[in-house]
Amino acid sequence: MLLLTLSHVRPGMRLGKDIWLSNGVLLLGKGQTLKESHIRKFKELGILALYVEDRRTEDIDVVDPISPETRARAVQEVAKAFNTAMEMIKEGKKVSIDVKAIEFVAEEIIEDLSSNNQACLSIIDLRTYDDYTFSHSVNTCIIGAAIAMELGIQESRLRDLAIGLLLHDIGKITVDQSIINKPGPLTQEEFEMMKAHPRKGFEILMWQEEISAKSKIIALHHHERMDGSGYPVGLKGEEIHEFGRIAAIADVYDAMTAQRVYRKSYSIQETVEFLRKAGNQLFDRRYLEIFLKKVSIYPIGTVVELSTGDKAVIVAVNPDFPERPKVRILWDRKGREVEPLELDLSKEREIEIL
Repeated sequence: MLLLTLSHVRPGMRLGKDIWLSNGVLLLGKGQTLKESHIRKFKELGILALYVEDRRTEDIDVVDPISPETRARAVQEVAKAFNTAMEMIKEGKKVSIDVKAIEFVAEEIIEDLSSNNQACLSIIDLRTYDDYTFSHSVNTCIIGAAIAMELGIQESRLRDLAIGLLLHDIGKITVDQSIINKPGPLTQEEFEMMKAHPRKGFEILMWQEEISAKSKIIALHHHERMDGSGYPVGLKGEEIHEFGRIAAIADVYDAMTAQRVYRKSYSIQETVEFLRKAGNQLFDRRYLEIFLKKVSIYPIGTVVELSTGDKAVIVAVNPDFPERPKVRILWDRKGREVEPLELDLSKEREIEIL
């Protein structure tokens, strides 16, 4: 199986993994032969990459951190919670969220992560434009929960973290959508309105008696930074709740790797490099180191170019050396197919991924 950007997908290829819409509808099933109309539809929806079948990589198994069904349910429940809260605010009513539904999908995510138990975490951005906020909330939950599980956080606190991560951006419902989706730089006034969303989200969650204080604080603290440069308060270091410090890493990673209307997505490698450089200043170093060991910098199935000029597919991740995975060379420097050759880049130190 290969993970290809949409620009490299051609009619006649066979889809390697199901594609689900955020409403739980299966858009196209695994094994379907792709047509030009499918590719156009994917482009319209903002889907940037697809898994496709490939005879030379049939043995490569791409395992998602959570099942597609769990992801679809989680996105639906987050969307329902946000949209319900928005309507209640418009009508001047006290906000009431179906907390039990959010708890259920939070527990499902934790269960999937526990049973999967992958050495590395691979979050591939296959979301559509219209479900960005909701998919972002779910991805942030997956990443944050994975960090917490490595820390050995006990089950009840892990559930509180997951619930808070799913709802961390609920304050954005109070921000005009034209600002959130603005295709250019925000004015100072617009930026100040955007910066209010953590406090607004915390205020919304304060009404929810069934949600713990530890879950609620994530909405308020996820944009705070270790050096005090964050918002809305400008807290420093351990003044920021530990859940807020975990959320900050997960939130930034998923936001940067997502395609937005106002900018292209950053690559996983670029995002990881940013987090590394900003680590001592902006993020909790302990949590960041755990994340960097968990994240799959080169997801399995990704096609990469080597310093030799050859092109290869990632076949396995080396947990101790995530930047030097195992690869299978499939094309030479002229783009011609070659007899597959596997290399462990943790041992082939003279060869680099470009």
